[in-house]
Amino acid sequence: AVRPDGSIAVLDASGRVLAGAEVPPVGLPRVDGLESVPDPGKRVRPPQLPEVVAQLPPGLASQVTVITTDETGIILRLVGDLVVRLGDAQNIVAKGAVAEAVIARSRPGTRVVDVRVPTSPVSL
Repeated sequence: AVRPDGSIAVLDASGRVLAGAEVPPVGLPRVDGLESVPDPGKRVRPPQLPEVVAQLPPGLASQVTVITTDETGIILRLVGDLVVRLGDAQNIVAKGAVAEAVIARSRPGTRVVDVRVPTSPVSL
């Protein structure tokens, strides 16, 4: 996570700040859209953003470069600039599985996979 002053905070999967860093750690997604990034030992707000990645299927989680939110809910940005719209923090395991399946079947040029309603996924 990036603090307002530009410094980097390394988080665990529960949203706890582990330490500061001078550069973002390689292989970990950046978490944007947090209300607060406290000192080490405390949890960020909202804590569900970092928790989302831990609930995703490993193949999908390994592709996440940025996790953020907007008025529609949680958004994942993947390697290659594909966007996955998850919506609220409910049913992340199911939404992740559906997103992974839709991505595997999507045509070249797909930019957005929307699984806010996992029983009715959309790819654009």
